[in-house]
Order: sequence, then structure tokens, then C-alpha cells
Amino acid sequence: MTATPHVTSAEATLAAASDELLEKVLLEGDLSKLSVPQRLAYYKHVCESVGLNPLTKPFDYVKLQGKLTLYARKDATDQLRKLHGVSVDDLELTRSDGLITACAKGSDRTGRRDVEYGSVAANNLKGDALANAEMKAVTKAKRRLTLSMCGLGWLDETEVRTIPDAEPVDEMFHEEQQADVEQPAAPAAEEERGHPPAPTSQGDVPISPEEAAEEEPHYFRYLKKCQELKADLGDDAYYDVLDQFDLRKSNEVDGSDLKKMGAIVKSLMAVSQLAKNGIV
Repeated sequence: MTATPHVTSAEATLAAASDELLEKVLLEGDLSKLSVPQRLAYYKHVCESVGLNPLTKPFDYVKLQGKLTLYARKDATDQLRKLHGVSVDDLELTRSDGLITACAKGSDRTGRRDVEYGSVAANNLKGDALANAEMKAVTKAKRRLTLSMCGLGWLDETEVRTIPDAEPVDEMFHEEQQADVEQPAAPAAEEERGHPPAPTSQGDVPISPEEAAEEEPHYFRYLKKCQELKADLGDDAYYDVLDQFDLRKSNEVDGSDLKKMGAIVKSLMAVSQLAKNGIV
């Protein structure tokens, strides 16, 4: 008796796309024609094929020459370096014609060796600006080396920033962000597992949620969104995401750190969307 092959939910979602669409994705590298569930399934499938954790968001989307494609973030190259035992054995910096070029030589656990370069413009740079340019060149070379050693032809985020017509987009969460246009009221403080909620305060003086909401509307919109996503995900998945940001509860984040609050919400939304599509 022939065993029926197991088909994952990600594979089933991708199978729903027409052959013409899949050809456009695979041969032309254009994800823009796929639906949101299909893009999420493709994203997860790509991650699994190279051993990456999709919940850490190793890739982002970029529009390049009219096509929506993936590029590798720092999380991707860090994980790949560990998975494949890639080590940087030697680094050299040179300056010529207004450029700083880093040469990274490395090897993997099989003994295979490779060389990659990263260049950054450095005209008239001095002091900290020059030091930062040197570090960027080194980072670019190391990430290019990692992707090359792993046999992957993706752009990495240091390259995307230097391409004039490249437009990084957060396509994965676009629809949810467009729908989230309401002006929410201030939520109650979130409870940590097994612990009472922390009081809202300003310095040593307690203030009401209404007063705090007037002063920090972004912070309380962030807290309300976290509460909604917690209800969708359940405690275990919710706190697993917070653990990635070294948080025990969402209200531990600095209310002025908009970048971190955005990253937390995006990660929670990614897990929520994957769960809704039966991918996790």
C-alpha cells in the first residue's frame, strides 16, 4: 500500500495559486501577484527550505524594478552563519577613489573557502563618520560572504539601502496596518504571568490611564494592539514573542521607543497571521 505524502498547510496554500502565478514567482522573482496568504506561505516555505525560523522575520520585502521580492535581514545571515558553521577568517580594509572596501575571507565547517567584498562611499569623511563607514563596509562584506557560502543569491539589507530605486516595504503586514485606523481608548495595564499588573505612573506619582493616554497616545495604542493580539494568540505564543525582545510584559517597553514598539507589534501580527492561515 502506497503511503499518502504529507502536504503541509504552506504547500497547500501555494498549490492554490495558478501555474502561471507560480511561474512568475519562481522564474521572475515577483511576489506581487500572490495573495497575502500565499505570500505568507511562500515566506514560510523559503524559511523552512534553508532552516530559518520565520517568526524571527529573517527576510523583508523590497520593490525593485517593479517586482516585489525578498531580501535577507541581519537575522537571516546570523542564523545562516550558525547553521552552516561559517566563520570569517580574515578581514582587510582598503581605501581608494573615495571608497572604503572590506575584503572578507571565510570558510564553513566542510572546509570550503570563499572571498567577498563590501564597499561604502567615504568622500571627505572623518572621525566617527569615517569609523561608521568602515564598519558598514565590514558588515556588508561579512553578510555577502555568508550568503555566498550558503549558496544563496539574495540581496542583503546593506545592499538594498544603496540601490537608488529599491523600495523596502512591509508587505506582510500592509493590510492589517491599513485596517487599524481607529483611535483606541487607553487599555488596562497588562498582567504578567502569575503577577499583578504594574501601576501606571509618572515618576513616583501614579496617574490615571486617561491622563497617560493624553500624554503618550502612541504608547497606549501600542498597548491596546498588544492586548488584542494577545487575545488572538493565547498566552504561550504571545509571551514567546515578548521573550524575543527580553520583555515579560508589553508595558515594560520605553513609551518613547516607537521603533521597538513597532517591531513588537509587527512580530505579534506575523505570528497571528501565520496562525490564522494554519501555517503555525
